[in-house]
Amino acid sequence: MNEEVSTKSDSVPLIKYGWLRALLFFISALIVSSIFTFIGMVVLAAIFGYDFSTIATNARDFIKDIGLPANITVSFFGFMGMIGVAWLFRRFIDRKSFVSLGFEFSRYKNDFLIGLIAGFGLIASGFVLLVLLGNLTISETNFNLPLILGYILLFAIGSLNEEIMVRGYIMNNLFDSMDKYIALLIASLLFAVMHLANANITFLS
Repeated sequence: MNEEVSTKSDSVPLIKYGWLRALLFFISALIVSSIFTFIGMVVLAAIFGYDFSTIATNARDFIKDIGLPANITVSFFGFMGMIGVAWLFRRFIDRKSFVSLGFEFSRYKNDFLIGLIAGFGLIASGFVLLVLLGNLTISETNFNLPLILGYILLFAIGSLNEEIMVRGYIMNNLFDSMDKYIALLIASLLFAVMHLANANITFLS
């Protein structure tokens, strides 16, 4: 009897409202991720012999100067910070497994394949359309395998960071507090807001 009560109480979230859990996680993840990103920059400065003031005054130029390895390193540090916060929140606030954020691959093999095919199809069709409309021209091709693999790794880290944060933790908790379509809308808007600093961002995009 005592074991049943203990198991049941352990599965109840520490914070009752899912929207509040999502909000607290979002704030915490941004703060910790920023701290970890800064630590990554400090590590890079030490490795490449840069003065610490370079980071403080112009972090973007510092990363741009070092190039792809710096982007990968900084992204990885930020990602690890976010993952740490997500694990802590999922384990001690939600009282659920980290895997339940969306890592149960065996149940979603078909969805995964459909997602890969649909994603490739959308990007490929958009590329072809831009070429046909004259908005995109191919001026040069250069097959650089290390560079390609480096960018795949960079975008994989960035994508995992955003997906686990927004569509993993935040959306899962919003589902507990409100209608699923409203939760999807809020998560999508938040995802868009996170990309407002991207180059060439417009209202339509």
